[in-house]
Amino acid sequence: MTVRRIELAEVVLHPLSLAALALLLINDNLVKTQSPGLLSGKLSGVAGMALMPIVLFGLAIVATEVSGCLPRPGRRAAAACIGLVAVAYAAVELWPLATDAYRWTWGLLQWPGRALAAMAAGNPVAGVRPVAAWADASDLLALPAGLALAVILRRAARPRDEAPRMRRHRSNQAI
Repeated sequence: MTVRRIELAEVVLHPLSLAALALLLINDNLVKTQSPGLLSGKLSGVAGMALMPIVLFGLAIVATEVSGCLPRPGRRAAAACIGLVAVAYAAVELWPLATDAYRWTWGLLQWPGRALAAMAAGNPVAGVRPVAAWADASDLLALPAGLALAVILRRAARPRDEAPRMRRHRSNQAI
């Protein structure tokens, strides 16, 4: 059996990927603004922890396509993506310096959009502001959501023409 090549669309457009993205967008843009609290914080953690390894793995696929000389990412790369995101997530939740780095990094990444919106509205452009983030060790309960990438890849790695096979039970065999 040969393992077939995993395409970017299979990972990014998988129902788990789309569900994690929808959860993150709805939660961060609606739920947190209408009723911030314990549940909205945990939902963000689950959605982010599920989505970030998928995004990282997708970037690895794009990098191999662009370079033309790197091998396609596989199970080891997926495990590295999951592990890297889990370690970074845990650091942000447990270490104040990592929490501040997270807040300022996301603030910097959001600044161009905010600056363009301010200029389009004729308002003065504000400087970079950190995003709001609260470190909470109980958010580590979201770590298993990072395994969404492993679930996606397990299904995608199966050859298309090979349907799951049922085992024949001894009672069904001819005598």
